[in-house]
Amino acid sequence: MDLPTLYTVIGYAKDFLSLIREEKNNNNPNYEIVENKTVTFINNLTIIKEEQETKEAEKFNTIQARLKTLFNSHGIPDLRIAPFLKENIDDKINIPISDYENLIVVFNSLTNEHLEKISSLFGINKGWLFGDEYMYPSMSMYNDVKGLLRFYIEKKRTEKIEALAIRQNEFDYEDKHRNQPLFFLFRTPITELFEATTIYRYYYPVGTYWKWNYWKDRYDAKALFYLSDTMGTALEFKGKTISEKEMGIIKNKKSCPHVIIQTSREDTWPPHDYANDPSKNQMAKETEEFGSIMDYIEEKGYKTYLDKLTKV
Repeated sequence: MDLPTLYTVIGYAKDFLSLIREEKNNNNPNYEIVENKTVTFINNLTIIKEEQETKEAEKFNTIQARLKTLFNSHGIPDLRIAPFLKENIDDKINIPISDYENLIVVFNSLTNEHLEKISSLFGINKGWLFGDEYMYPSMSMYNDVKGLLRFYIEKKRTEKIEALAIRQNEFDYEDKHRNQPLFFLFRTPITELFEATTIYRYYYPVGTYWKWNYWKDRYDAKALFYLSDTMGTALEFKGKTISEKEMGIIKNKKSCPHVIIQTSREDTWPPHDYANDPSKNQMAKETEEFGSIMDYIEEKGYKTYLDKLTKV
């Protein structure tokens, strides 16, 4: 039973109790049993109501904490949250400058519709704000090169999307024991906060990382990198290197990866070096696989598929 219904039922029960007591005062002994049962009923409902109120209060505190985390982790400091909401969510949100620091006042101004818009703007699950879901929706494109290509190209038609290839160490496919994860993230700029400060929406197209020392993951990754290098602006990947701890944080999808991405070693490795023709690029790596990668791309029809996507 929700709180509004509880309030209504308790109100009716109290009115009923008042009538019972009037009859009891008229020396009607039969009403004493009914009075006792009604009092017990009201007391039980009151306990349930108080438990519900506590849960609602705790949930709202969760929402406030999650909203602060959401904005801060996307690079928006506390004092910029109120103006950000007015500029990007609803221009009718009017928070006095004197209250910018008071996030309780700021967040109390938000309606359920505002929460929907915030979730949509940042590409997160609304349920995460209530503590019920992962921050980002799950998209299962593990070893799905065509799915990744389709997702990227479709987004590129309406957004300035960036593709990021993230690793935590140098690759060596012959080392079968060392963990060599490769994670793919996409992001789109949604607004400028300050000069040269971009706020992004992040996409997690792959639910888990790919293992470089597993041939299928590596071949699919190299296919993407080759297409990235040969298809011009149709597909571009930036390589970033992060720590093992940071890779774990990104993989669990419980927080925004923005701070990690922004503080990572920028473009520390060019992904296309792992899929370049060694006769044309002296920096090409793992060149002994180049021929088999070309055969694999042809067999899977990846280039033909990308050609069709870009001509639609």
